[in-house]
Amino acid sequence: MRVFLLCLPACLLLQGCSFLFTHGPPPEHEKLDYFDCDASAAGPVADVSWALTDGVMTAALVSANNRTDDTSRPGGTSVGIFTALTAVHTASAIYGAVKINQCSDAREHLRQRISTSTVENQRIINELQRQLDAARGMPNQAPYQAPVQSSSTASQAPLVPPPPPAPTTQPAAPLVPPPVPGIPPAAPPPIPNP
Repeated sequence: MRVFLLCLPACLLLQGCSFLFTHGPPPEHEKLDYFDCDASAAGPVADVSWALTDGVMTAALVSANNRTDDTSRPGGTSVGIFTALTAVHTASAIYGAVKINQCSDAREHLRQRISTSTVENQRIINELQRQLDAARGMPNQAPYQAPVQSSSTASQAPLVPPPPPAPTTQPAAPLVPPPVPGIPPAAPPPIPNP
């Protein structure tokens, strides 16, 4: 009976950790750009341990009540309380496990949506670049690919795009004003070498 009186307050205070602390994904999480949910198994593990403790206490009380013939002891109430506690902790553990599974599935779905969105954005960027190049009269170029650093080049300087190519045509000669009658023509200025 002393064990019962010592364990009862702790069991009553720690009812259903998963009911209290484990939350699944928010409603309509499929439409959200970001969400957070509880993927920790701490609540269900605590509930399973409490359910096992309550089950052992129930078995011990049933065993103790069967060994004594004294019907004046209130062992039936203790057995009922610990049986109820076992049921609550077991239900809480199952609830927590279901919520954690829902959270993991929702996070995986979010990861896939982000990955698909990134690929789609890259396709749009490439199409816009092609249209811009066509409007400028430039030949078709290979689609832009974001630079990826391998682990062997991670310690080197960051990748930068190459400088634009030098123009292939020579700059036009500076304009020389027409000769004015009575004034000798001036020598044209020298053309700078690129």
